[in-house]
Amino acid sequence: VAGNDRRAAKVLIQKAFDVLLAGGVFTGLVMLAFPEEIITLAAGEEFREAAPALQLLAPWTLFGFTLAVLWRVLLASGRDAALLATAVAALVLNVALNLALIPVYGFKAAAVVSVLTEALILAPIALLVSRDGLLPGLRYLPTVAGAGAVLAAILWLLPGPAPLVGVVGSAVYAAILFAVPGAVQEAATSLLVRRPRLLRSRP
Repeated sequence: VAGNDRRAAKVLIQKAFDVLLAGGVFTGLVMLAFPEEIITLAAGEEFREAAPALQLLAPWTLFGFTLAVLWRVLLASGRDAALLATAVAALVLNVALNLALIPVYGFKAAAVVSVLTEALILAPIALLVSRDGLLPGLRYLPTVAGAGAVLAAILWLLPGPAPLVGVVGSAVYAAILFAVPGAVQEAATSLLVRRPRLLRSRP
């Protein structure tokens, strides 16, 4: 990819990265704040004791969401062999750590190993994307961090039932990201502009 195509690709990659970064921060904070409620809703009351594992998995969302973009960038760049080698190495490490730690520490070890594996994958993947000149920047991180701090304050400090607190926190988080210039605001504006056009184009 060269010239205008490369510049357009970098813009698209950056926007996708920023939106998924915001999604990863939001999801991770909700998992930290309401693990029991999420487990109960998703799997039933009998799995409530697994709530600590869900909290330990919370950082995975940040790594996993951002890796989703970088992984696809390398696929589009034809780096199949490097991706396969990284995936195999991660699999071997994951299985080895699980075999060593789960008998001693139980299911919590599996959660920590998942996060650790994802974090370790991020480094070589980011390096490969950087070599192609397509690594997204972190200029949107302060905006997401600020919105995340407000969300965290609401989730942990606002009294009331978890669903209500979650709705309020989600609304405030979204409102901040919609109000501040950046990828989320641009995506929301684009959807609002396109929706009337799509409705008018229907027969």
